[in-house]
Amino acid sequence: MFDIWPDVLTRVDDSTLVDQMTAATRLEAWAAAARWAAIAELVDRRVANQGDRQWWACDGWAECTAEVGAALTIGTYWAGIQMSNALRLRDDLPRIGKLLADGVISAAMASTICWRTQLVDDPDTLTELDAALSQAVGAWGALSQKELKTTIDAVITTIDPAAVIKTRDAARSRDIHLGKPDDVTGTRSIYGALTITDAAILEERLTTVAHGVCADDPRNLGQRRSDAMGVIGAGGHALSCLCGNPDCPSASVPDARASSVVIHVLTDTVPEPVSAPAPCPGSTSLGVLPGGQIIPPNMLADLVARGAKVCTMAIPHQQATSAYRPSRAQRRFVQLRYLTCGFPGCDKPAVGCDIDHVVAWPVGLTHVGNLGPKCRLHHLLKTFWTGPNGWSDRMEPDGTVVWTSPTGHEYRKAPLSRIIVPDKVIRTPLPAPPPRLDAPSKGVMMPRRRRTRHQDHAAYIAQQRRLNEQYLAEPPP
Repeated sequence: MFDIWPDVLTRVDDSTLVDQMTAATRLEAWAAAARWAAIAELVDRRVANQGDRQWWACDGWAECTAEVGAALTIGTYWAGIQMSNALRLRDDLPRIGKLLADGVISAAMASTICWRTQLVDDPDTLTELDAALSQAVGAWGALSQKELKTTIDAVITTIDPAAVIKTRDAARSRDIHLGKPDDVTGTRSIYGALTITDAAILEERLTTVAHGVCADDPRNLGQRRSDAMGVIGAGGHALSCLCGNPDCPSASVPDARASSVVIHVLTDTVPEPVSAPAPCPGSTSLGVLPGGQIIPPNMLADLVARGAKVCTMAIPHQQATSAYRPSRAQRRFVQLRYLTCGFPGCDKPAVGCDIDHVVAWPVGLTHVGNLGPKCRLHHLLKTFWTGPNGWSDRMEPDGTVVWTSPTGHEYRKAPLSRIIVPDKVIRTPLPAPPPRLDAPSKGVMMPRRRRTRHQDHAAYIAQQRRLNEQYLAEPPP
């Protein structure tokens, strides 16, 4: 993209470059406003007047997140955020929406305002808050994300104190979170909160395990503590020393982590076991955990050496079976082929997905060329949101799934394993192309909600406001 204006940009002065930056930023804000306006209109058409479908587990909102997510190449969670922002700016904060369309504020600032005002539910209060915020933002200037949240909360406090998002009781909100996997280094962040006593117990245990190896172990204390967490999680009690000395008593300690995982190799070769972790410049094998996390070649070689169970990505027999349920070999192949849900933008691990017949059984064959993983939401979407204006999918011989939305747009998703290992293209053509069968199977029923999505949202806001009001009435000492 940077070769579009090479000659022009090299001939202008710094001031002109800055002017282009600001003009492009205003245009970017206008484009975000236009996108949210279109999303809000689409949500109205899909969600309003949905009748009994509002009680469906896969209701109109969920169906709309699928369309928005596929169109914008984002997951359904982020599609829902886009939809919420669109409705908020159009219906509740129109002045903020106009500032966005005029390029006065950025899409990021508008999104933060939408999030921080989510507990304001009274229409008159929203009107007052919209006016106050729109008048104030022009004087804020450049703010960090933390400063922006603090400033927005200050305005909300003056108008509706119970609507300020608070972190109230840390003990009640404690949790442990795992971040997105880093597929390059084979690591994943972990963060959260423990009670003081639990934290002390864990810290002491990590330190004890980390110091259980000899002085020649090549890892520093922090790396050993990190590895100790994995050992404890696998039910182990000690680290295996990596010094490589045959006489080290800790070197022969079984590695609880390796023996607790099954690794699937996407390429045809498995790295040779090594006696101690070492660079493997000739190894290009990639491994995956059942949840879809990628294991780099060096880490794969290390785990193989320590006893991890390794399975190669074998293609099951291409003959279709007469049974409805896929065989174990078919299920494993489908899970490894896709690694995630077969809907565009959905990253739910395939091991937790339903194995779906793309063309419904018994018309559709139980064959790897007609089987794909779908998370429960997108399985329900395909099964029940059907018909001339519904969702349908088809599978190409290389495993690519092509979804057709109610608007007629097509969205493609190639098997993730093929993207990770481009030379691993496996074709699984069907023995004969089956006819389509779009109607739900007889007797299948859509799971129903106990409360509609609107009722759930209203109950959440009411609960959060009650907690805030209690906090304001009796703040902690």
